[in-house]
Amino acid sequence: MVLRRWFYSHLLQPGAGVAANYKIRRYFNQLGDIGAPQPEMFPVVYLIPDTIVRLNKSQDNRFKALQCMMSMTVSKDLITTEPLDRTEIEYHHIFPKAMNRSHDISKPLLDCVSNRIALSKKSNKKLGDKPPFEYFKEVRDKVCKAGTLPGLQHHLTASLIPGDVNDEFGFLSQFQPNNIGEFLHKRAHLIQEHIKTILGDSLTAKEPEDFDE
Repeated sequence: MVLRRWFYSHLLQPGAGVAANYKIRRYFNQLGDIGAPQPEMFPVVYLIPDTIVRLNKSQDNRFKALQCMMSMTVSKDLITTEPLDRTEIEYHHIFPKAMNRSHDISKPLLDCVSNRIALSKKSNKKLGDKPPFEYFKEVRDKVCKAGTLPGLQHHLTASLIPGDVNDEFGFLSQFQPNNIGEFLHKRAHLIQEHIKTILGDSLTAKEPEDFDE
């Protein structure tokens, strides 16, 4: 846990993605030299929901770090319910990129890290550009018929998807195109809470004086 906190608190610092590989190598070498990180070696991470929703550049080391952190608690595929093979994970756009054209939703919003969910390659390909209202309804109907709604709720919680599956209308309505902004911000809050469980006091919601995005 300490090493994980040390690693991610470094990786979630603002910076150009081009330097990500260099940073990771430098952190690894540093860790080998010191043996174990000390409390004063944890940099402060300033990351709030608004920043998470704006984070849409896959070459940004923070984007990649958050994707890894978000998938850590997911053990099964949402669509097939089969165990996720860590070597076969892809990050699906919950609201598909096609909605840029069909519903005039901005590309940066659709590409943000808050709009990604870890799925198997098979499920990602199967869903394609299907709207989230449709496939979440199909998943809910399937488990409702099987009487396993609590299991679905557990999986959604692990996947940092907001909503109560027992409230069918409330749960599914958040996946309507006009609710994308509200959904992504709700999910960004859940992502922030998840980050807090890993970084502890290293995560702050107060902007540092020397912060430079």
